[in-house]
Amino acid sequence: MLKKLKRLHLTATPANGKPESKRTRLSSIAPVAAAVGAALLAVGYFQTASASATAVYLGQAAAGTGDGSSCANARAASWFNSASNWGTGSGQIGAGTTVYLCGTVSTSLTFQGSGAAGSPVTLDGTGATYNGGISTGNNLSWWRVQNVTWSTAYTGYLVTVVGGSNGVINHNTADNIQHGIFLSQYNGAVIPSNITVSNNWLRQTAADLGNTQHDVITTEGSTNVVIDGNYLELRTGGAGDQAHNDGIQTYQKGGASGGPPSNWTIRYNEIVMNSAATNDRSWMMLENLKGTINIHDNLLLGLQGATNANGIAADSNDPGVVFNIFNNTFVSKPNASNNQLNLYSPGVANLRNNIFSATWQTMLSGDMTVNRDHNLWSGSNTPSCSGLAGELCGIDPLFTDLTNNNFTPADNSPILLAGANLGTTFGKVLAKGATWPQPLELNRSTTANWTLGALSNVASAVSLPAPTSLRVVN
Repeated sequence: MLKKLKRLHLTATPANGKPESKRTRLSSIAPVAAAVGAALLAVGYFQTASASATAVYLGQAAAGTGDGSSCANARAASWFNSASNWGTGSGQIGAGTTVYLCGTVSTSLTFQGSGAAGSPVTLDGTGATYNGGISTGNNLSWWRVQNVTWSTAYTGYLVTVVGGSNGVINHNTADNIQHGIFLSQYNGAVIPSNITVSNNWLRQTAADLGNTQHDVITTEGSTNVVIDGNYLELRTGGAGDQAHNDGIQTYQKGGASGGPPSNWTIRYNEIVMNSAATNDRSWMMLENLKGTINIHDNLLLGLQGATNANGIAADSNDPGVVFNIFNNTFVSKPNASNNQLNLYSPGVANLRNNIFSATWQTMLSGDMTVNRDHNLWSGSNTPSCSGLAGELCGIDPLFTDLTNNNFTPADNSPILLAGANLGTTFGKVLAKGATWPQPLELNRSTTANWTLGALSNVASAVSLPAPTSLRVVN
């Protein structure tokens, strides 16, 4: 049966056109400004706001001198969990401190203080193996969790965010997991805000977990959340009235609550359904949302599972919610992901520039108000395209290699330049050959029509050769 309502507990142009430019992320300081700043620091012009340590190293047990100055002299992981070791004093954890994990650490870690704007407290797992849960503490802000690799088959939540704001969960890896990331409320009163979950690689276990719920990213209320550049794969088995397992799940906490989830952006991700279970599985289960929800430039792939369930399901949301579902590539293989979009009122969904590729599956269902233009629908169960601008129904998108999951458009694909130009807010596309996490992004055209879907047929920016001669014309 269809999964409708879950328990309320919880510059791109094709190869024959102008090439796209590679997205760059640069942080630089002008040499003169740097020299002046160094000189002022040398004479003590600036007063530091904190004497907190800039780096602290943690092992499962203390090593060497135990002063945290290096992995050879690591502090015990339990030191992190004592509030007395957080503050502005020398050697304490505070704004601007990076805490590094060393070796194999199994102690669960809880942040005890906030960072500051431009100086977060960072927990970095580069080179270590972790086998515990991380909590961002009670209503704390300006923190980062990055480069953590969990041991295979860790069974608890990876990261739990408890209220607070301005946090980043970035570049982490976890395989064969049961639970993922949970954005929870603080004391039933404060919801997390301005949280980014980016460039993580998270894959569930393929085990049958019975009548229990296991989502990869879950919230019971949070606002201004960005889910960006992640690889999420759903594999858990199990069945029953509690076995609702999703890539992304939103809902509002029952009882005392700081409010519903709102204003989420989900972009540049690959979300894969690869489960033996046929029911109660989805790429996304979106409930109780408010505001504007932007879902764009994602690859949503169904390999197996959810044949009696959904792809993206939306239900019981706020009457004023708006879903902007733009430039995504939806692919359901023969044994996966029915109801690619199952959208129930209230709310409005704007569908633009998407590719829906299926065999027998229903692509669009539900009674939500839907506005459509410039989408391609390929399969035996397409909606009508009559009277709708730019809609392409019953047309093969001509992926490079559908069988082997290469969804880059071929050079003769009908999706090239078949889309509307949606402006700079949605002005990135994933490069040909993009891999996750952190897929390469290119700029779409600011003037020309766009290619449909999430993937370009351009690999990267093309650099022009330097000129060999110049002539000045007056």
